[in-house]
Amino acid sequence: MAKALWLSLALGLGAFHCLNGQTPDTLYARRAHGPIRIDGLMDESDWGQAKGVTNFFEQFPLDSCLAVGQTVVRMMFDDDYIYVGAVMYNLPDDRNYVTPSLRRDFRGEANDAIVIVFDPFQDNTNAFQFGVNPLASSGKAWWPTEETKVPTST
Repeated sequence: MAKALWLSLALGLGAFHCLNGQTPDTLYARRAHGPIRIDGLMDESDWGQAKGVTNFFEQFPLDSCLAVGQTVVRMMFDDDYIYVGAVMYNLPDDRNYVTPSLRRDFRGEANDAIVIVFDPFQDNTNAFQFGVNPLASSGKAWWPTEETKVPTST
């Protein structure tokens, strides 16, 4: 009983420590002045000018702690596209990536992945989601509100 109480107290204090005063960075998109190649290298000079954000939170086992393997994300746009570039750092030990499926539109749990969510109306009710994992399995989703009339094909 004493061991269980000590473990509960230790986990509780750990969670409190993680929640204490941490807020995510704000990501600002920068206009690209030259062409951007979709090649995974991010070697155009515009990427170096875009501010990178970090301080992302892990999702498991505690969703209120900063991730151990941090990520740096940059965003740019031009007249036609929005570009998101990310560098995801692996943990110090040479860890194997985890994915239960290589199917398109994979479910997110139990995956190493990056998922970008756009809330185009800033209403916290409609969103578009795009994700990819290190094994190149990709996914997308649309989160409409209950009032949204979903278009159907005939």
